[in-house]
Amino acid sequence: MFTMVLGVITLFAGISQSKEYAQLAWPLDILVVLVWVIWGVGMFGLIGIRREKTLYISMWYYIATFLGVAMLYLFNNMQVPTYFVSGGIGSFGTLFQCILVQMMR
Repeated sequence: MFTMVLGVITLFAGISQSKEYAQLAWPLDILVVLVWVIWGVGMFGLIGIRREKTLYISMWYYIATFLGVAMLYLFNNMQVPTYFVSGGIGSFGTLFQCILVQMMR
């Protein structure tokens, strides 16, 4: 909840990375990933201690949501540094990477 409130405040204040699905500033990105990992550990931990072998279909949807959003969030926030191999131009692929991630959806 705290991360959401901080995210809304920073977005309304105009503090963003200006990338689709990766608007939050990097300190909030770390908080979002931390909350997401805690949710995943709880979800997969409960699956691990179950006595019944079968899973309800809703649990499969939770697993798919967890993996899909995690991949989308991490790939959109990732920048591949190519400063040393590109002759000092900077980081590769903000636009190229966003296009690739959008094509994956």
